[in-house]
Order: sequence, then structure tokens, then C-alpha cells
Amino acid sequence: MRGTGVITPNLEKADSYDPDPNRIYTWPNSGTDIINLPAGSGYAMKVSKAGYTYGIQPAFQHVSSSYSNEIYGGGWSSFNRTAIPPLSSNIDVVLGWWKWCYDTCPDYWDLDLDVWLPSTPNPLDMGQPAKFIVGFQGNDFGYMEGDSFGAMTNFPFARLKRDGGGRDSVPFETITISSRKTHSPVVANSALPYYPGTYTVMVTDYGQTIDHDLDAGTANIPVMGPYDEPYVYVWKNGIIRKFVQMGYTEPGDACNAHWWKALTITSGLTGAPTYTEINQCGDGSIAPY
Repeated sequence: MRGTGVITPNLEKADSYDPDPNRIYTWPNSGTDIINLPAGSGYAMKVSKAGYTYGIQPAFQHVSSSYSNEIYGGGWSSFNRTAIPPLSSNIDVVLGWWKWCYDTCPDYWDLDLDVWLPSTPNPLDMGQPAKFIVGFQGNDFGYMEGDSFGAMTNFPFARLKRDGGGRDSVPFETITISSRKTHSPVVANSALPYYPGTYTVMVTDYGQTIDHDLDAGTANIPVMGPYDEPYVYVWKNGIIRKFVQMGYTEPGDACNAHWWKALTITSGLTGAPTYTEINQCGDGSIAPY
């Protein structure tokens, strides 16, 4: 980095709707001065925090069509917010999104993050009892979820940690997948997710639409793409393992849809996990099962 600054965050207790109401959030709305940076483009914001990142991480990879990382005469034009989970051998999937239409649209839009476990029967792990979708929309598909927030100490060994956007106006959601523990016939391996096979990361606007042209005679369009631009980070051991961003979508384009299949996390019985960008948009038919 060409320059550094230290931000001291505030602390805020979770609200009663949070999956863990005793959680304490850091809230770094403070600013910092980074002096003597030459004007120009090509700057990249990075962050490090003890207990959260392993060294300096590019946690601000997401960009918007309305912002740039360019310095004009002493002022940085970019304003970004990012979410960094605590350092852990577990796999943390973090969804964020750019929100537009603050003042001109009456409603507040929200996106939801879902992680689909490997399908069953799982040929690599007959110990996986069922299909399961972790996330706020999981129950909509009826795969024994019941409580689709999940759990870390029993099936599905993954949990929705933060449901953001609709309740607190902060556009971030996180789901944690447990690292692999011993369960017959699979042996423990902290480098891999709990179940072998493919986890699929999906994002949805759960059917929200908008009259984008203010013409009651034309169909409303999904808000995801033109109004909510999603991006996903995968963190493990304090390092960003994968980043995928949809980016801005014109109304009516392919990614102006209600579902976005962002990426997959695939593992075998041994070896290293594979993080694969999918970046596919559509209706519920793009779901893995």
C-alpha cells in the first residue's frame, strides 16, 4: 500500500431479530487521513485487522458504476463499506450489494443469501442425511429445513449468521459453513467444508419488482441488477478465497432476474476445496435441486 490509516471502530449490540441477539458488532464509521497520495487512478483499498484477517486483504474488490478508485487533487472519490468475518478455519460466505434509488423510490429493497448443501444421495458421503438450504429462503423449497437458519454443531453444520438489509438497512448477509469434522465414513480435515461435494451459493431478491419506467402499462422488473447490485466474498482463515460480482445490469437484461447463482465450493474426501465462479442469473430453475 502507498499509504495507511488506522480506523478505531465503535461497538454496537445486535437487535432482537438477529440470529444471535448477544452478538456485538463493530461499527467503523470513523474516518482516517492518508496523506501524500499522488492524484491518479489504479488505487486499491485493502484492510487488515487482528483476529479477522491474515495480513492485508483486498476486502474492497466490489466496485460500482458510480464510483471509482481515483484521487482528485487530494480527495478520494470512492466510498465503500465491507464486511469481514472473524478469522476462522470455517468457510464464511459474505453477501453485499450496492443499493440505488434511495430518494426516488418508496420502498427499501433487500437481498437474501442462501447456501445449498451438496445434493443427496451424496456419493462421497452417505452420512449426509438430506438436502438442505441454509438461508432465509430455504423453507420455500421444502427440503426438511424447518429452521433454515441452520446450526453449527448438528446438521446441516452451516448457519445464517447475519440477515441484513430489510431489518437494519445494512446491506450485508453472512453464512458460515463448518470446516470438516469426523463423521463416518469421513475423517476430519480443517481445510475442507463439512460435507464433500458441491455447495452452491445463491442470491435472490425473493420476487421484488419495481415499475422502473413509471408506466403502469408495462410489466414491473426485478430489482436485482438495476437497483441492487450483489457481490459475494468467500473467507477462510482470514484470507479471501473467492470474489464474484454481478455488476450493474440494464433493465430487461439476463441478470435482471430474481435469482443469481454466484459460485460453488467443491471438495472431495481429500485435497483442497475448489471455488468456482458461476455468475448465472434466472428464475428458480437455476437452483441446484
